[in-house]
Amino acid sequence: MLGSRYPLHRPFDQALQTANRNVACGPDVPRPPNRPDLSCDEYPFAQTYEGASRNPDYSCHFLDRQDNSREESLRRAFLNSLRTLENDAFYVEVTGKESATAPAPPSARGPVGCGSD
Repeated sequence: MLGSRYPLHRPFDQALQTANRNVACGPDVPRPPNRPDLSCDEYPFAQTYEGASRNPDYSCHFLDRQDNSREESLRRAFLNSLRTLENDAFYVEVTGKESATAPAPPSARGPVGCGSD
């Protein structure tokens, strides 16, 4: 698989997942003003051993709150359907390309300033 040098590993440890979220998207991360509809999204995912609490090379971005929540649920269901267990490796493949017809991203995405963004 192209670009498969760095697998992510799935933890079931809720404390680790919380720590990853707190580092990447904690209270010190500036929020877009007047945008309660956005939530902080981090990569590597909080639900990985490679998350922000154990890895200084992370980033975050603000996304639509409902889309972000839906993605997390779909990813978890997908990993469950593959029987991805504790510490199992998995890869993320980015596909597709931006198109001239794609909707413009929200203008209030920053300031972010987290990780090595």
